[in-house]
Formats: sequence, C-alpha cells, structure tokens
Amino acid sequence: MKDYLSFYASYPCLEAQSILDVLRVARRGLVLEEICDRVEQGQRTARNILEKLIEEGKVSKSGEFYYFAEGD
Repeated sequence: MKDYLSFYASYPCLEAQSILDVLRVARRGLVLEEICDRVEQGQRTARNILEKLIEEGKVSKSGEFYYFAEGD
C-alpha cells in the first residue's frame, strides 16, 4: 500500500476518494496524465473522467479493472 500512496502522492490533482478507481487502471501513468489534464480543465472526479474515457473508446473496463483500449 505504501507504493500506491507514494505513487498517488505524485498526482495531487486527483481527489482522495478516486484513488481506488485510478489504481485499477492499467498503464497508470498515461491515464493519470490525461485525468489530471481533464481535472485542470474543470471536470469533477477521476471516476467521471474514467467513464468519459470509456465512452470515447480510450479505456475499456473488464470486471473491476480498467485497461487502455487496443491500439493506445
């Protein structure tokens, strides 16, 4: 858990309640950069942004895990 917390700490733009969603994302660094960009543009939570990325076809969800879509 310590590794997750130190990893999360490098992305202070995310809300604490969103950490579990974010930690389920494959290739986390790339997803987090996009999430942080969108947070700065005024979107609310990492969960909402992940749902938007799924709608855009950039991220897919399988069970409780999120993955970059094929080709990214």
